[in-house]
Amino acid sequence: MLDKQLLFLDTNVFIYLFQGSKQYGKAVTNIFTKLAAGKSRAITSVITQAELLSFAAPEDEVNGLLQLFLETPNLQVVQIDAHIATTAARLRRKYGFRLPDALQLAAAIECKAGIFVTADSRLKACREIRTTVLKPVK
Repeated sequence: MLDKQLLFLDTNVFIYLFQGSKQYGKAVTNIFTKLAAGKSRAITSVITQAELLSFAAPEDEVNGLLQLFLETPNLQVVQIDAHIATTAARLRRKYGFRLPDALQLAAAIECKAGIFVTADSRLKACREIRTTVLKPVK
């Protein structure tokens, strides 16, 4: 399913990969393996970049994360423009999402992603895009 459509990857997908999450490791590794093999294409937004780099860590660690993020194969990072911002405002009014979540969803919708991939089950409430919630390993 995830290898036939353009995926929009939420920030938590990258966090779980880069942190080596035991709970979500298998699911995110599968996504990034398909990207590396050219079997999938993905997009995310600059919101992901900002969220990834905003935690307290030594500068060299943050720079390393940025490098890993920017080198992700078959990944396009999209800018937030006025059209995406307007869609995000509409989603925020309709669903009550936090602004970063609304911006991510709006970017996915406006970029015509087939699936929004996240670990945040609250975002499944958005009816404007198909959302896949990562399943944790039990």
